[in-house]
Amino acid sequence: MGLKSALRVTQRANAKALRVQKSAEVQLCRCCASTSGAVDFTISLAVFDPPSADRPAPGRRQRSGDALELWRIWEVRNAQLARRLLRTDAKFAALVASPRVHRFDAAPLVAAIEAQLSHSGVPLSQIHTLPEVGAWRGPDRVGGPNTIFNRRYRANGFYEAWLGKFKHFIADVVAPIVRGATGRASPLYFQREPTFRVIFPGEQAVGHSHTDAQYGHQAGELNVWVPLTRVWGSNTLWCESAPGRGDFAPFEIEPGELVVFWGNQLEHHTLPNKTDSTRVSFDARVLLADFYDGDLAAHSQAINGQRFEPGKYYEVCT
Repeated sequence: MGLKSALRVTQRANAKALRVQKSAEVQLCRCCASTSGAVDFTISLAVFDPPSADRPAPGRRQRSGDALELWRIWEVRNAQLARRLLRTDAKFAALVASPRVHRFDAAPLVAAIEAQLSHSGVPLSQIHTLPEVGAWRGPDRVGGPNTIFNRRYRANGFYEAWLGKFKHFIADVVAPIVRGATGRASPLYFQREPTFRVIFPGEQAVGHSHTDAQYGHQAGELNVWVPLTRVWGSNTLWCESAPGRGDFAPFEIEPGELVVFWGNQLEHHTLPNKTDSTRVSFDARVLLADFYDGDLAAHSQAINGQRFEPGKYYEVCT
């Protein structure tokens, strides 16, 4: 293709993108406006490969044509919701202004996971030294679905008991933090199955730098990140302090501390673990019912196929 032809193609694409953005802004000028009469922009999120120079950001990846235009509409609406929350709710704006560390009694959670994963009293940070681990070292991530520690974590009986402890953690620790900071008594939607991670020394980074909005999570959602081992340097999560700032810094905390941060809008990532310590952690996303946009939720879904709705992706803490 010649230079002039390529330019014409680019100009047409840019003009089309601009029309889509303007259309989205007109249709969605009010964050909670109904999409009645607007185009149906049902989203089906895929499991994405790491980005590269020829691949766009998550959410837009593996989309073209109408699907890409509809995703852009969703992006505009979610961004408008984020701006509205910041503009109209000073307490929410203060809560998400930067990641915050909170203390709690983690001993019961650490003891339960340690007893289930170690089986021999070896500390969680050193479970990579267990004899049975040898066969699992190599290209497969320890956090993957077929590994020994996730099998132990998912074992019948233990997993159900763990979810019970997790629900108490949400009700007794997380809900008071969020409700206290926002001054709202609203029900709290929370990720019904927390994401559990075990990262050995020498393991590569999990995923890539991203915001949760790029995966269809809506703007009022908060991330709760809970390490069950001491984390620092390359075996912890890195996060920017404000959207788009890019000033990534590590969460350096210990068991008994958790971080609440606006992962929907703050870019975050991990690094290859170059320490001599295994990282064991879990994380979950929570959302006050007051900030929930059901129409947005109806048009996106998690990578496991669940809709971002109560009774599906979320359970409700009253």
